[in-house]
Amino acid sequence: HRDIKEKRFSESVFAADLGDVASGTAHPDYNDPYTFARNTFFTAGITNLLQQVSRKLSKGEGPAVIEIQTPFGGGKTHALISIYHYIKNNEKISKLLPRDLKPMSASIAVIVGTHLNPVEGRKVDGLTLNTLWGELAYQLRGKEGYKEFEENDKQRIAPGKEKLKQFLLDKQPFILLFDEILEYIAKALDAKSLKGNLGGQTYAFLQELTETVASIDRGMLIVSLPSSVLEDYTGEKEQGLARLSKIFGRIETIQTPVKGDEIYSII
Repeated sequence: HRDIKEKRFSESVFAADLGDVASGTAHPDYNDPYTFARNTFFTAGITNLLQQVSRKLSKGEGPAVIEIQTPFGGGKTHALISIYHYIKNNEKISKLLPRDLKPMSASIAVIVGTHLNPVEGRKVDGLTLNTLWGELAYQLRGKEGYKEFEENDKQRIAPGKEKLKQFLLDKQPFILLFDEILEYIAKALDAKSLKGNLGGQTYAFLQELTETVASIDRGMLIVSLPSSVLEDYTGEKEQGLARLSKIFGRIETIQTPVKGDEIYSII
C-alpha cells in the first residue's frame, strides 16, 4: 500500500464512527459507500444481519430488536455502518454486497451517544434537540415530526409507548441504529445542571422504544453494547450496562459480527 511505503499511514483510519458517516464527515474509507463496501470483508455475521434487515423491512419477518455485542474492537460499529450504507446507498454498492441480498430502502435514524450533548442539546434547522426522542422524531420526519414531541423534548420527559407507536407506524419501513448509548446515559446522569432526571427518562424511553418497535411489522431497532465493562472504567457505567442489558434483553436477538477464523480474512 502506497501510504505505508511513503510512511504516511495513520491508524486513525480504523476508528470507525457511525455518527461521522451519517453526517458525511467520516474518512473516505467509511464515508464513500463504494470504497467502504469494496474494502469490507462481509463476515457471516454481517451478512446475516443484512439479510435479517432485508426480510424484516420488506416482509415483516424476523426479529425487530437486535443487539450487536462484541468485545472492544470486535466490529460493532463496522456492522452498523454496513447496514447504514445498505439502506442509504444500495444502488452504489449492490454489486459488492453478499449474494441474494435484495435492494432495500427505508426511513433511517442514527443515534450515536458520543456525538450528543445532554446539557446543550444539538442545534439544527432552527431547533434544539435535547433528547433521544427529539432526535428520533426530527431524523425520521424533520420539523413536522419534531413538533409532535416538542413538549416532551423540552421537558425531557419520555413520551410513552402509545405516542411512539402512532408516530412510528406511519414511517414503515424504518430502521433505528443506536451506537454508544451507554456513553450518552453516563453523561446524562452526571449532568447536575439539568432539571429532572434525563438519565432515568432515557432508560424509560429505551424500554418504551424496544417494546414499541417489537409490536410493529416492518420496523427495526439495532443497538450496539459492549460485551463487558472492560471497555469502560466506572461503577456507574457497570450499573448502566447491566440496566441496558436488562432493558434490551427481554425482547432482543444478540448478533456477533465477527467469529473465530474470520479475523484472518478480515486482515
